[in-house]
Amino acid sequence: MSMRVSYKKQFLLGIMLLLVFIVFLELVAYASLYIFDYCMIGKRGFYPELNNFQHNEICMNNSALDFVHVPNLYLIPNQHSETVNVNNFGFRGDEMSKEKEENTFRIFVLGGSTAFGLYTTSDYSTIPGYLQTLFDETEKTTEVEVINAGIPSGFSYTEQKWIKEKLLDFEPDMFIIYDGYNDLNRNYDNYNSVIGERNILLDIILEVQKYTPIINLQYIASSALNEIKISIDPDKVYEFNSEKTKEKSEIWKEGWNEICKNGEEQNYTTLIALQPIMGTGERELSELEQKFFKRNNGEIKLSAYQEYAERLKEMEKNCYTVDLRNILDRANEKSVYVDRGHLTDHGNYIVAKGLFEKLEPIVLEKIN
Repeated sequence: MSMRVSYKKQFLLGIMLLLVFIVFLELVAYASLYIFDYCMIGKRGFYPELNNFQHNEICMNNSALDFVHVPNLYLIPNQHSETVNVNNFGFRGDEMSKEKEENTFRIFVLGGSTAFGLYTTSDYSTIPGYLQTLFDETEKTTEVEVINAGIPSGFSYTEQKWIKEKLLDFEPDMFIIYDGYNDLNRNYDNYNSVIGERNILLDIILEVQKYTPIINLQYIASSALNEIKISIDPDKVYEFNSEKTKEKSEIWKEGWNEICKNGEEQNYTTLIALQPIMGTGERELSELEQKFFKRNNGEIKLSAYQEYAERLKEMEKNCYTVDLRNILDRANEKSVYVDRGHLTDHGNYIVAKGLFEKLEPIVLEKIN
């Protein structure tokens, strides 16, 4: 009996020591966030006014976001951190009511992670956030409410489903569709489906994160693995298959044409904005941007992206449209791409200003 008790005590003691060791490592990892910049934003020279911990915080807050993929792609509501807030309805930003207040013009901005504002310093330095600020500064008789309905990994099919299945219940006056890049990269075989090719390892990591408190260790380990992956093959070029681009762009066009036409019956307006991607426009790329451009098969992607620009022109009779591919020429020499598609706060402001110039006369005509 005494021998059994001894083994049991040893086992429990071992578990306790392991837990104490894990907690110790987690505390060390947390402290290291102040010393080392694990986040790609800081390493690449963006937001120099922030310290290492603040850089890491931005990356951690975005990587911790939780999603639902069935029956459609949604952000889980009520997720809050220092730099990212997902409200009670799954939209990024402040809390809101489903019922639109009187004398209010409600705009939803849809898109993928670029519309959502991945790697921005706050909810207000996203494209929708800056649009809200610009409208707040405009003299008008009606309040304009801009809602960030962007979702990382979202593309035209998931966005159109979201409009039909959820957003129409929120009394929208306008939809702004800011996309193109995720559609360009979408595989043709699952272009009209919610779930595409999934990274099994990433899915396992995300599932583990739900049940473990060792967030700092996971973040540091993930950053280290990414660094190792890049260092092993720094010149690797990710191949891009452009064979079915025209067919994909036709699906993209027809889907948005349907949404635009439905607006006549549902009493809303739709603006389709073709987003800039790395290499569009006349702006000279920085050294860092040139590396991303080459690594991601930039020349072939730019050529394929022209198909979406052509379809955009064909949509003008049903939708408001704006081609923003050249908008970042206004950035001059300043780097604005954090990676192959996501923008810094400064880049988001430039895009928002360009959108606002197109939107302002349309919105003011409708509310005055």
